Amino acid sequence: MKIKKMFIHNFRIFNGLYELDFNNKDLIIISGPNGNGKSTIFDSIQWCLTGKIPRYDGSNEKQKFNYIMNERIYKTKGSQSMLVEIWLETDEGVTHNIRRSQEKNEEGVLSASEV
Repeated sequence: MKIKKMFIHNFRIFNGLYELDFNNKDLIIISGPNGNGKSTIFDSIQWCLTGKIPRYDGSNEKQKFNYIMNERIYKTKGSQSMLVEIWLETDEGVTHNIRRSQEKNEEGVLSASEV
């Protein structure tokens, strides 16, 4: 199974909508300075598929603020949303789309994540 494409919107360090297109790529190398979102890409995949990011369980970061929504977006007044959407292709060529989203209402209360 291969990830063909993904959208990351307001997830952790990603403020706004980002599209990562891995279509027609046999090898993908993710490189960059510390703090620029490399691990967050993997966190977003894990969260989209499972609804959890176990490496944050029990951490101070999880307690500081909503650890999965972009901090700036989370602290903005009014309703806000985030999502991760992934297109997976099986070895047989069948494509599956998985989307997980979460919203913050006017009072700052987060909804349960939706798949």
